[in-house]
Amino acid sequence: MLFQIFSRNNDTNGNPYRLMLSYDSEGNVVAAYESRSSSPNKAQELRETHQELPSFHLAPGEYNQTRLVFTHLIKRAD
Repeated sequence: MLFQIFSRNNDTNGNPYRLMLSYDSEGNVVAAYESRSSSPNKAQELRETHQELPSFHLAPGEYNQTRLVFTHLIKRAD
């Protein structure tokens, strides 16, 4: 199992955006988690059972488009 973190610029209050996608062995996204923490606990949990792929910082529009594709899978993570 693999996972990857996507981030974007913080909101006007300084709160970060983090989207974590979990992939199966064939590269399909099987779970998605969103957090407003710069270092989400869910990332630490995933590191125990998944291999971490490189993280990417996206422009706000790219982040929102990526998030929209996986909205049906997203669970809130802190």
